[in-house]
Amino acid sequence: MWGVTANDMSNICRLQLVPKELLGVGTKPGKTGIIIMEIIECKTQEEVKKHIKNCEGKHVQQVAYSSYHDALTQVCFGCNKVRTTLKAEERQA
Repeated sequence: MWGVTANDMSNICRLQLVPKELLGVGTKPGKTGIIIMEIIECKTQEEVKKHIKNCEGKHVQQVAYSSYHDALTQVCFGCNKVRTTLKAEERQA
């Protein structure tokens, strides 16, 4: 499982995936601003699209497509899940 840190910088929210082991490192207790999200690897973009449709209108979500990786990623803040067609080794690069 990975965590997502959200830093508010002049109305811009920056999300950063960090290993679970590093969550809260160098932060004060209760002041981390961290949302724990599970990363789910989907086999196809159609599978991700089904989740996007299912969450649409119910949850705040962000969706991104990478033409470089030909990958689709959904970050759903209602489900606290990141659904992506990116493989683990591609996310590490």
